[in-house]
Amino acid sequence: MCDGLGESGMAEESEENIKQGLIRENDRGHPDAALHRAAVEGSDMRLKVLHECTPENKHCDMTALDLSLPDGSDSVKEQLSREVARAKRNKLPLSLAMIDIDLFSQVNANYGYSAGNRVIQTLAHLLRQRLREADLIGRYGVEEFAIILNDADGDAAVKVMDNIREDFSRLRQMAEGKEFLVTFSCGVADISRFDDAAKMGDAAEKALNRAKQEGRNRVVLAQEPFDTVDSI
Repeated sequence: MCDGLGESGMAEESEENIKQGLIRENDRGHPDAALHRAAVEGSDMRLKVLHECTPENKHCDMTALDLSLPDGSDSVKEQLSREVARAKRNKLPLSLAMIDIDLFSQVNANYGYSAGNRVIQTLAHLLRQRLREADLIGRYGVEEFAIILNDADGDAAVKVMDNIREDFSRLRQMAEGKEFLVTFSCGVADISRFDDAAKMGDAAEKALNRAKQEGRNRVVLAQEPFDTVDSI
């Protein structure tokens, strides 16, 4: 993994399918309802593999993920600090989710780097599609993403991320005519338990590590102290 955040051919989707993964406009004043709707409605989506990077395009520009934040752990840290300050000032919930694609090196080894690129593009697309505009997505490593979920406590964030995890695990990835599946692990920390950006980053990363230690393909919520986590 890269430095942590703490101190230490997707076929054309119908318009209706895309709308199912987005928060409805009239939910914007009700973040809990919006998060719940995203978790429930998104589970019915029929998702296929994204082919923005084709096998022929061996130089696919992996910086062109169209995410909320620039690549790199520094940009995520800086934005997290700003969002923590805003949440504390307005007394609002806030969560950080950290994602790592499971066994990504094996994807590259078994199916090639173009296939690995498409897996990353697929996950980035799914995150953009399923999360709210208020949620900030950044990549802090090659196959590692961080999501700042504004106005969402730990339990709500876990539900949303676990639903995305389940859908991602069912996507059929393709490489040279062969199908394969990929999963991700996720750690979540929230401001009610970790009240500054560094602590939140450390806690989310430790929760992510616990998710991988417990078998991968799961979401873990960090609790106080760091060595106690809940998994689903």
